[in-house]
Amino acid sequence: MRIGIFLEGNYIKNYEVEEIKNLLKTKNKFIFFIFNSFKRNPKKFSLGRLLFFHKFYSLVLAERKIAGYFRKKFSYKKRIDELNKKIPIYKVVSNFNKYQKYNFRMRKLENAYIFDRGIQKIIKKKCDVCILLGFNKVIHAKMLNISKKGILSFHTADTNFYRGRPPGFYEFIDNVKYGGVTLQRLSKDLDRGEIIFKKKVNIQKSRSLDETLYMMMKLKKNMLINGIKKISKNQKFKKPVNSRINLEIESKKLGVVLQCLKKTIYRRYFI
Repeated sequence: MRIGIFLEGNYIKNYEVEEIKNLLKTKNKFIFFIFNSFKRNPKKFSLGRLLFFHKFYSLVLAERKIAGYFRKKFSYKKRIDELNKKIPIYKVVSNFNKYQKYNFRMRKLENAYIFDRGIQKIIKKKCDVCILLGFNKVIHAKMLNISKKGILSFHTADTNFYRGRPPGFYEFIDNVKYGGVTLQRLSKDLDRGEIIFKKKVNIQKSRSLDETLYMMMKLKKNMLINGIKKISKNQKFKKPVNSRINLEIESKKLGVVLQCLKKTIYRRYFI
């Protein structure tokens, strides 16, 4: 199988390091595609900007930070930050120079992104399947079939039940038994692509949203290997049917934020 791995910049998130290391040990052929976005000066932190962007969800973030001081044992903020840390790809792949690499840009069309024409030609010619790692752009529907086996991406949820963002939020406040991670083949509908492989974990005793999210993020291990094996055997895959779309805008409203805080405070501080 000829696999194209897409990265945003010359780095990978720490929680996907094990996935790519294990995948590169297989007998598949690999090409790396590096997205070069326009560099912007990092914005300085301000309370006003935080409140404007996150609305009432800022209260969840504030409680998470407070827990790091007063309930350190049950705080997962630092652990999540460690998983999200950007690692230079050449530090992860010791022989990175031996692989073919292509830098590319994208353009936006209808709130989604299209690869430049040169990269499209390379993908069609050299890739059977593409994998997005730490690459969070919404890919335009016109791009989804330029490789024979499509484009694969992770979603931190079981897409049979939850789609969209924020990850782990609704699983926590809905008191569900399991959370998960899904390796999906992208489709034109958000997080409703074919389910290639998924893993789940019992989150019923989770004390907070950050603990729920951490448990789900930690599931990524050998999912790509298993998924690629299934695809190479031309297995048939199912799409999610009745999954709930998680609207990020809804998670910023006072009602659901208070619901999350109430459960977190009780479990984190009083159990």
